[in-house]
Amino acid sequence: MFPKALEIRSKGQAVQFECEHSWAAISIASHLNEWPHLSDDNRVGILQLAFMDVSNPTRVSEVISHAQAEQILDFVDEAWDKVETFLIHCEAGLSRSPAVAAAIAYTRLGKGWDQYFFDNYTPNMLVYWAILKAYYGHGWWS
Repeated sequence: MFPKALEIRSKGQAVQFECEHSWAAISIASHLNEWPHLSDDNRVGILQLAFMDVSNPTRVSEVISHAQAEQILDFVDEAWDKVETFLIHCEAGLSRSPAVAAAIAYTRLGKGWDQYFFDNYTPNMLVYWAILKAYYGHGWWS
C-alpha cells in the first residue's frame, strides 16, 4: 500500500519490534527519559520526543511544540532514502503515533495517503496539525 512501511506500535509492542531491513524510529513519550529500549539491529536512526497526548491542553507545555514538529519533518527527510520502515510509537499506539504517521504520509506522499490512519486509528489532531503547520511554514507556538 505505502512506498514505505509506517509501523504504528504501543510502547510495549515497540520493545519487541524487529525488522530484517533498515528502519528508523520515532519514539514518543509523555515525559523525558521514559522511552523504551528499542533494538539496534538494522536501525538507522531514532528520534526521541516527549509531549503529552492531549486534545484540549491547559498549558502549552503539554503539547507538541513547533520545534518538535520540525524535528519530525527533518528526521523523516534525513532517513527517507535510507530506510524501508519507520517505526512510530507512543504509549498506547492509538493517538500520537497515528497522527505522526498520518502527517508523514500526507507530507511525503500527498493528500489522501493519510486517510488510512484516520480510518483505522484516532490520530491526535493537535499533533497532526502541528506537523502540517511546520511543513507549510506556519508555526503556531513561535
